[in-house]
Amino acid sequence: MKHHKDPSPALLSEIQARRDKLTSQIDKWQDTQKIVMPQVGDHVLKQSVQGRATNTPEEEILYIPSDFGERERTLLDLVILGEYERRILEGAACDVIRSL
Repeated sequence: MKHHKDPSPALLSEIQARRDKLTSQIDKWQDTQKIVMPQVGDHVLKQSVQGRATNTPEEEILYIPSDFGERERTLLDLVILGEYERRILEGAACDVIRSL
């Protein structure tokens, strides 16, 4: 059984700083999302009411089109935004492949 050393105070501080920055970025995204995707507001609110993962913002659901199934994307009128998301992800994947 392998024993892992506890993280140093400096590493813990760095992790917390990154989490704080991510939380701030998520807050900004949600402000934009209210304008661009108001139809997902109930989902965002439900997550907020259930208790935001403040200590682990990396686990927070962003409620982008890919967070919904095909039927729900259609019901929420997110099909076009889902296509934009797919194109962005495809472009990012191509960039990574080119960098190899």
